[in-house]
Amino acid sequence: MRPKGWSDLPPDLLCEIAGRLHVATDFVTFHAVCRPWRSSRDLLSGTAAVPRLLPWFHALTEKHGQSSPFKFICNFSKSTYRVLPRQRRNWVCSADGATVGYLTIKQLRPTLHDPITGAVTDLPRFWHYTWEEDPRGIVYRDGSTFLYHISRDAIRRSTIRFRAAALRPGDAEWTLVERTFETNGSQTEFCAAYRRGMFLVSLESSLWHVVTPGHSFEVSVPRPCVDPDEPDYPERSNYILESGGELLWASVQLQDSKTFLVTVHALEEATVPVRWVVKQGHCLADRVLFLGSPNSFAVKASLLGGQGGCAYFVYHNSENETPEESGLFRYSFIDGKAERIQRLPQEWEDQKCTWLVPQPTPLLQFSK
Repeated sequence: MRPKGWSDLPPDLLCEIAGRLHVATDFVTFHAVCRPWRSSRDLLSGTAAVPRLLPWFHALTEKHGQSSPFKFICNFSKSTYRVLPRQRRNWVCSADGATVGYLTIKQLRPTLHDPITGAVTDLPRFWHYTWEEDPRGIVYRDGSTFLYHISRDAIRRSTIRFRAAALRPGDAEWTLVERTFETNGSQTEFCAAYRRGMFLVSLESSLWHVVTPGHSFEVSVPRPCVDPDEPDYPERSNYILESGGELLWASVQLQDSKTFLVTVHALEEATVPVRWVVKQGHCLADRVLFLGSPNSFAVKASLLGGQGGCAYFVYHNSENETPEESGLFRYSFIDGKAERIQRLPQEWEDQKCTWLVPQPTPLLQFSK
């Protein structure tokens, strides 16, 4: 009798093994080993054993004014994935990171393009609503599509223009809003979200605007700080995500090249008006936050071996005299410390990254 080898493993066991692979390259390589292992993909796709794969971040680079190939990096495996260059900005991503795409608008008709698969999705047209620049946005878990564009007046720097559109499942037309705000002129990075009919936009470090088609109001947030003598950090980046049924606002503040503070607030919607309340670090111990633009999301800590209570984000400052301090950082809400876990690729041109969580079922086709 011929001795059994690795290719003779039972299909149920192969599915069990594949279900424990959380890195996309490992998942594809496993199913490419041999014909019996490839055959297990059909069984896996129809079971609850399909794993959730770990996030990759898009390494945004540019050479001599030309877009370089898209490059995705998985810091958990040190592997990379490249696709052909296409439009490089105006990202519209799913809120859970499952898909990334870029938006074009021609003759008031918005179209989503998938840079990996090449798929094209036409969205309902805008009626008499033009954009000076293509917006970016989010497709939420309930199917709502949120697009927005925020610009600062070239002459009057304190004047900010906010334009946004939302399309809920079943809607035939977009809900559109446009507002002009006066700010204190700070350089805080803008942030926006759509939530149950409300457009939320942050233009200053401690102030949010809540906008609906009928009216708008302001929501002030106390500035969190570590040292009473240091009222606020000089540099701040804002991120917004849904997690556990809540809308969370994460703020990354930098004091110097070595000291970060990451705070998280939750939107309390039961109050009138709504307000942001601080989220203590121990409340985040069961999850890991991946902060980026335009998509940020949370995953269960069990996916990372139970190492929760932390956030991953990119810090990059093109004016920094010590670029070696830039990179992908991991911040612990437990001890309040950040560590750089990966350097950024050369010629990085953005202050944030775009996250992608590969979906196991489509990846199975690559193992045929």
